[in-house]
Amino acid sequence: MFSFLARAGHAYALRCDTPDFGPCRDARVLTRRSEVLLFPVGIAWDAWLQVRVEANGEWGAHALTLLDLGTDQGTGPQDAVHVLGDVALTGYLTPTGDVDFFRFDAEAGHVYSLEADGASVEAVRSEDPGSSLTRNDTARVHHFMVDADGTVLLRVFGPRAQYRLELREVGVDDHAGTPANATDLGGALSATGVLNASTDVDWFALTLEARPHALSRTSRDTKFDLFEADGVTPVPWDAASGAWVPRAAGRHLLRADMFGRFQGPDVYRVELLPR
Repeated sequence: MFSFLARAGHAYALRCDTPDFGPCRDARVLTRRSEVLLFPVGIAWDAWLQVRVEANGEWGAHALTLLDLGTDQGTGPQDAVHVLGDVALTGYLTPTGDVDFFRFDAEAGHVYSLEADGASVEAVRSEDPGSSLTRNDTARVHHFMVDADGTVLLRVFGPRAQYRLELREVGVDDHAGTPANATDLGGALSATGVLNASTDVDWFALTLEARPHALSRTSRDTKFDLFEADGVTPVPWDAASGAWVPRAAGRHLLRADMFGRFQGPDVYRVELLPR
């Protein structure tokens, strides 16, 4: 048995350098009250800890290395670790209840993928930590985007564990997310697109006659709403005929966004069929 001074905010592990010797592989770290600590070991304040190797009927020489895995990766938005561009890193959630924070500068209209193998992760706007950019995203690899350049916080949480965090820029949004910048379809009544994230919204401008228009779509995960030219007033939907009925001919706006939970980028094709 030997002791070491563990520093608050650091994570520790043991490496058995004689793996054929069972007691070495089973070495444990304990508090002075003989409480066994789970790996990776972390504590909230400086303290002396003990490393114990028990023979359990086996005898022999062994070599054991104490590893300092580094300091905590940011305890909150105020000291979040700044990362640049695409990144892949290893972190540790310890002690129990630990949450790690990272931050990076996101560009408007760019799409990012985010994964934390071994933990849970969410992306939030730094100016509004209560608004998640990955809400309703149930995919293993999350996708998110922002509508204006700014700082995004990554919050990693879960049970005490080692995790691997990966952040990648994977592309640019295909259609504008506001009525003012809607993609103009000209005389066409069909469009294709991809909803890249749970918060992604696509807008299209099209010219309709004053007659019913039925909806044809290829995706059941994307929902569509039709508005008058102001982008606010909805076009009436006639349930009996299963069609929108514009009040007058002219410019209209079609909005595409997610229906239910987001399970990854959704490719769609939509068409309005005059009747």
